[in-house]
Order: sequence, then structure tokens, then C-alpha cells
Amino acid sequence: MLPALASTFDPERLARESTEIRGQIALLEWPRLVEASAGEGGPLSLDLEFRMSEDQIPLLEGTVTGPVKLECQRCLEPVEFELELGLALAFVAPGEEERVPPTLDAWAGDGEGRTVGQVLEDEVLLTLPVSPAHEDRQQCGKLADWLTEQASDEGPETQRPFAGLKDLM
Repeated sequence: MLPALASTFDPERLARESTEIRGQIALLEWPRLVEASAGEGGPLSLDLEFRMSEDQIPLLEGTVTGPVKLECQRCLEPVEFELELGLALAFVAPGEEERVPPTLDAWAGDGEGRTVGQVLEDEVLLTLPVSPAHEDRQQCGKLADWLTEQASDEGPETQRPFAGLKDLM
């Protein structure tokens, strides 16, 4: 793991020190991301910089990119998702969100007891699609083929218990 990711999350200190995080991280180093994914993918490339804004607000800007394998919700087989997360976060105390310019996302809270890596993992998890699927059904695996086949087979004849009422009127 990159040493900066294991450090305690203190956005003000990190911004005053102009901390930069550049390099790659294995997907397996973020356990919640492994759980949300198909357990494969990566490495993820990090190009991040903490700095202070002109208004003395700690900022985190940069990108997290790389392949992540997710579970297709149609066929339950892996589907590759290309993660392209652009970060532009401003760290403020709760209730001070109005200080943040509209071009930045406000992150209200202190992050106490967390590491930089955990905060980044949160941001990556928020970027993942809620219901990942292959772009085209043709790319889906055997389960999707079987379900399509089952749906196309003619089922039992439909019974219409009130069809005779029409003749009585």
C-alpha cells in the first residue's frame, strides 16, 4: 500500500503539507471494494493532491482510474467496469457547506479515526454502478441464455375464469 493511504485522515494537515498521492494500489488492499466487486480488477492508478484553497479550505483534487470487475446483474458473471473517478473535494465542518464553491463537492465531517485510504475507498464505492450489467445481452453468459430460453418457451395455456360472463350479458 502507498504510505500516504495508511496515514490518519486529517485534511487540513495534508493540505498544508501539499501531500501528493501518486502510484498504483491493488484492488485487494481495499476490502470493501473487493466485497462490492467480483474480487478482481486493478491495479487502480491514483493521481491525487491535497492543497489549501485561497479561502483556506482543504481540498483534494485528482483522479482514481482502473479496471474493476463487477458482477453482472443479468447473468451473474464478471463484467469489466472502467473506473474513472475525478475528485474535487472541499473539506469543511458540518454546517459550513455554503463556503464551498459550486465547482467542488463538499465533504462535511472530520473523518476522525479513518485513514486516507478509507476515505478514498468510500469515494470509489460511491462511483460504482448500482446494478452493473454487460452493455449488450449477447455478452451475458449461460444463465442469461437459459432465462431467455425459459421466457420464450410457451407455458401452460392461460385460463380465463371470467371469459364466459361476456356471453351472459
